[in-house]
Amino acid sequence: KTNYCYQVINIYNNGTRSISLEKCGEAFTTTNPSPINNTSSVVSTNGVKLNWKQDPLFNPFEYTILRSQNSGAFNEIGKVSSNEFSDPEYTTVSNSCYRINYSDLCGNQSQPGTLICPMKLSYTIDNKNAITLRWSNLKGWNNGVKQYRIEKYDKSGGLMSTTNVGADTVFIDDQLDLNNQVVQYRILADAQEVGLVTSVSNQVVITKNANL
Repeated sequence: KTNYCYQVINIYNNGTRSISLEKCGEAFTTTNPSPINNTSSVVSTNGVKLNWKQDPLFNPFEYTILRSQNSGAFNEIGKVSSNEFSDPEYTTVSNSCYRINYSDLCGNQSQPGTLICPMKLSYTIDNKNAITLRWSNLKGWNNGVKQYRIEKYDKSGGLMSTTNVGADTVFIDDQLDLNNQVVQYRILADAQEVGLVTSVSNQVVITKNANL
């Protein structure tokens, strides 16, 4: 949709020039842009923030964010011109997943983007205060997850430990800890493909029972 004008100038040996009429035309392409298939999701108390990489061969004009809740239909929830979007309405209870489509400068629509589902972390605790963490597999990266990491925090938010669990989505923390009755956990996911933002799950706060 950029207008270009052209003319031909013929320069003779004696310096004489012959100039054609000017012809103008609007540039166009009919190639559909490739889909967005690498999106990271970072969950916080403010909802979820999506950050994606897009094929540099295409010049985006506008991104359209679609959301599905509880496996329902996808509905448009926003449009942006940059490669990130925040959804303050996201909760783990809503079971929200997303798709991101876009149009290029010529008005062509991209192919449907990859399904994006943030990690959902939950837990159970037994009568000996052994904590079992479970989380859903992250969806949104074309080549998948390289590894999951568990971050454990104390009551005030100080980082206590980081544990690499590979591809596992279940972890049991049964280590005796007499100093921290309240602990917090969140899951980090690293992508197989380099250059993608680390994805982060929701954070859970656990108060252990007092055992006498």
